[in-house]
Amino acid sequence: MGDMPTSLPTRTALVTGAAQGIGESIALRLADEGINLVLVDLPAKGSQLVDLVSRITEKKGNAISFVADITDEEQVKAAVAKAAEEFGGLDIMIANAGIVHLGTILDTPLDAWNKVYDVNVKGLMLCYRHAALQMIRQGRGGRIIGACSSSGKKGVAGMAAYSSSKFAVRGITQIAAQEFAPHEITVNAFAPGFVATPLLAHADDEKLGGFGAYLKKLTGMPPGYEFPPPTIVSELVAYMIKPDSFPLTANTIPDLNPPASMSTAATPSTAPRMKVALITGAAQGIGAALALRLAQDGYDIGLADLPTKEAELADVAKQVEARGRRAMVEKCVEALGGLDVMIANAGVSGSGTVVNTPVEVWDRTFSINARGVFLSYKHAAAQMIKQGEGGRIIGACSASGKLGAPFLTSYSASKFAMRGLTQVAAQELAPHKITVNCYAPTFVDTPMGISVLLLLCGGISHYVYVVARPEDAALGGRGEYVRALKDVPVLSTDVVAELVSYLVKPEAFIVTGECISLNGTAFFD
Repeated sequence: MGDMPTSLPTRTALVTGAAQGIGESIALRLADEGINLVLVDLPAKGSQLVDLVSRITEKKGNAISFVADITDEEQVKAAVAKAAEEFGGLDIMIANAGIVHLGTILDTPLDAWNKVYDVNVKGLMLCYRHAALQMIRQGRGGRIIGACSSSGKKGVAGMAAYSSSKFAVRGITQIAAQEFAPHEITVNAFAPGFVATPLLAHADDEKLGGFGAYLKKLTGMPPGYEFPPPTIVSELVAYMIKPDSFPLTANTIPDLNPPASMSTAATPSTAPRMKVALITGAAQGIGAALALRLAQDGYDIGLADLPTKEAELADVAKQVEARGRRAMVEKCVEALGGLDVMIANAGVSGSGTVVNTPVEVWDRTFSINARGVFLSYKHAAAQMIKQGEGGRIIGACSASGKLGAPFLTSYSASKFAMRGLTQVAAQELAPHKITVNCYAPTFVDTPMGISVLLLLCGGISHYVYVVARPEDAALGGRGEYVRALKDVPVLSTDVVAELVSYLVKPEAFIVTGECISLNGTAFFD
């Protein structure tokens, strides 16, 4: 996708399966964002929809209810038309409605199989289709988000129909993302594990010990494990619809469930509020943007970079202080009393092919991009374990750490290495309530990002000039250099900062071991 679409003063969202559980939580969260809501569910859930509308309007939100069966195309069309009629259009579709059936391949009745696929797959496809048709007519882009599951990433025995239907959701989401990209419509899906919702309660088996006991036995979760609340999903959705999330498309953010070793992790309501963040590579580019964003979110910031960047660090520190927060270049633990978030952002590019990359360049690139990240993870984790309150560790990966980049041999290989390190660390540190993730953007509008583009494209004539935001044009800003290659955007540093701001939220405590792509439809995980 290209430049970032203009955000609208007020947007409209349609949420299916909105009467309870995850759909209800998403509706309430979007209402907090000031978004107009069309809440859809089956006629049998009509009274619950009315109650939800009342709660939202009491909070000065705008919401209407609409009863519909999403397996009926005409009813889906009518729901979308109602959004356009009532609020003047549709900007966000949350295709959340779904059902579960427990059964193996051998014992699942065909009628049960058909019902699961009608709702989870055909119904979702119809929501995607008619939301996209409305958004294309409007010509202002949009966001489409579907309900997948962690069992749509890894098949779960005993859930033959449900698990396989969620694999289909992933496929539809990737296809739709490609087809709708020219219209500035992003398509993603959320993939939680088991969440404490009425849908889960239907899988209850009193003989095995009550709420969700059968599923705990099926998945190997310990008896005392508590399923996380729906807010883990609604906070992710709130991030996905933000203007700065526009490069996120074709993604199924998976495994929104902590591993069994993390079963004692705090819930969002009891999790300690993070206070102190240390950011490496903070003097410019992504690091500086992260510092300013987390300062805005209420963090005390420790800034670290090379000695040659001391002047730039001091300037960033002044900007952070101007936002009402302390910024210390000294050690975080000594200066700020602890460490809750580590952003291992420092990195260097290394050009060259396998044949001609000098060993010195290789060693320097791996020293910073792999060993430096290892040391950041290691010592941050040691401090967090000592404190005993969990924490967040986030590293800087790259699209070239997911898809090998020719002519950037040492850089690309080093980013593959840090992605593996992130997965290892996530598993090792889960018992200590420490999550470990990384961000993987394409080219970012930073000195390093632009230098790489110049190297790969051979000069400025290979770019087109695109204004990143309307206010940049009004202020005479330089906007972005965009490579003349479809679907490979050059991103504002704010795009990465918005993702990191989500990853450090209490509700993101179950996202770990992930390397989240910010690459338009350049490639899929």
